[in-house]
Amino acid sequence: METKIGFIGVGEMGFPMAKRLIEAGYQLTVFDIVKEPLLSLQNAGAQIAGSAKEVSQKSEIVTVMVRTTAQAERVISGDNGVLEGAHAGLTILLMSTIDPMMAKKLAGIAKEKGVDLLDAPVIGARQGAETGTLTVMVGGAEEVSKRCKPIFDVLGKNIFYLGEVGMGESAKLINNLLLLVNMSAAYEAVALGKKAGVKMDVLFDLIKVSTGNSWVIEHWDMVTSWKDKYKVGGTLDLIYKDINLTLDLGENLKVPLYLSSLAKQLVRY
Repeated sequence: METKIGFIGVGEMGFPMAKRLIEAGYQLTVFDIVKEPLLSLQNAGAQIAGSAKEVSQKSEIVTVMVRTTAQAERVISGDNGVLEGAHAGLTILLMSTIDPMMAKKLAGIAKEKGVDLLDAPVIGARQGAETGTLTVMVGGAEEVSKRCKPIFDVLGKNIFYLGEVGMGESAKLINNLLLLVNMSAAYEAVALGKKAGVKMDVLFDLIKVSTGNSWVIEHWDMVTSWKDKYKVGGTLDLIYKDINLTLDLGENLKVPLYLSSLAKQLVRY
């Protein structure tokens, strides 16, 4: 592929996403504060940059996959950030899950420098990143979204265009609201089933063909592994980070999120 892509943030999700782009034939320049995954990607064919600015200077499209809103702001608009190395025609794909208001702010700053920014968070956890079956939710200029679709198609199976910048982030947070509430309900149901003495394997088979079914039930082994095999910075921590963003969004928009607040506490502890 002739398109030169930069990739910033090669952790839990970013590493397998970057690897897929290399395998698809894209020229990749990568940056992260953690060196080990960078060396693995270098062995796969990527070039390592010394800063986000350098990534920007060497790329036509820069993908940002850091963990938090503060990190995204710093990497894009901070010292030695992407916009310091910006050039005409650069596009930023903000694929982190962050505050939608910050995504809009960063898009405005980028526009002043002649840079396009799309927010394009993903759903599907590491397994989806490894297999290229992520769901990608895109916000921003539609023509820019269409131009970047070949990249999205490498990373994901289901690509949705949501509208203006920030809509991708909002859609992701709404989805994760439902995930956490469904997790809370499923744990409650399992606890009751065990106490009642119901055969759990039969109960799960029954629910999967009944009205109580959900993605959480269908993937129960993976969902429970998030708690049973908990590790700092893993999937469960990302979900909690996202629900805090969701609650903030509800507060800003004056939408009460009763079940989300409760589910956060129930699943966490």
